[in-house]
Amino acid sequence: YGGDVAVGAMTILTSVLQFAMLPLQGIGQGAQPITSYNYGAKRPDRIWKAEQWIVTCALVFNTVMFLAAQCVPEIFVQIFTRNEEYVALSAWAIRMSTLGVIPLAVQYTIVDGFTGMGIAKVAITLSLFRKSIYFLSVVLIPLLTGVTNVFFAETVSDFAGPVFSIILFLLVFKKVVGDPKQISVA
Repeated sequence: YGGDVAVGAMTILTSVLQFAMLPLQGIGQGAQPITSYNYGAKRPDRIWKAEQWIVTCALVFNTVMFLAAQCVPEIFVQIFTRNEEYVALSAWAIRMSTLGVIPLAVQYTIVDGFTGMGIAKVAITLSLFRKSIYFLSVVLIPLLTGVTNVFFAETVSDFAGPVFSIILFLLVFKKVVGDPKQISVA
């Protein structure tokens, strides 16, 4: 619906978002052995400390990516094209689509933490929730406000996903993993 320029901008946006998502996945998945080992060792205190450290690293990384995306998105776009029309729309799309990239660090940390502990039902639920919010946003936003605003779908899901993840994490962590204040020497 948006024409060649909008499709091109979405393609560029998707590629640029990988600059933020792949290292973020690396941080979360790289820490899975720590959460997994300590879950097996019944050390919720260590899991809690690891999750705090991981989310801090992810937040720092995503803050840097957010600042780059907001301040100089054209640098990323010009990797793919120099066409001014594409650069303008793609830079705007990057700015709009990365407004929620900072809280997304929390989403990835929580999902990867539950995955590392083998608590797949919770991890899948959280991932599917974020993706379903994204899908609904992709469908509803253009219908309600115009096709160009589809670039806000990522932002909507990047705020909704972490909020839901934090709530579920706080409700589930102590029940499934144990109280982080109690140290179990096994």
